[in-house]
Amino acid sequence: LPQELPGSFLLGGELPRALFGATEVCRPDGWRPVVHVLSGSRVGALLEVRDHGTQGPLLRLSIVQDGTARAEAALWPATLETLTEESRQAVLQAVSGRRPFGLVQVGGSVQSVRLCTDVNEPPQQR
Repeated sequence: LPQELPGSFLLGGELPRALFGATEVCRPDGWRPVVHVLSGSRVGALLEVRDHGTQGPLLRLSIVQDGTARAEAALWPATLETLTEESRQAVLQAVSGRRPFGLVQVGGSVQSVRLCTDVNEPPQQR
């Protein structure tokens, strides 16, 4: 799926890894959804997008489970060189103010998924 969506930022799977488009960014340690996510668990994802001129990562994707940070992946300016041209353009559009899309892939006994496009607006249930 990430190969089909050049601007996608994926964090998860078994064994977990972070992909931007088809490029692997990192392999987070310590959190395995198949092992750690149990019935009744609450899992959230936060995508932070920063201006290209700021210090630090351009994009950071964090996973929180039951109120505890579990995994994180960041896309730093130097990482842009490793991406395909299409993915590089997607990052530059996101940091220039174009809102990225949210995609959630779930399995098992998921009861609901909510998408918040801004931390100040209430979640939309899908």
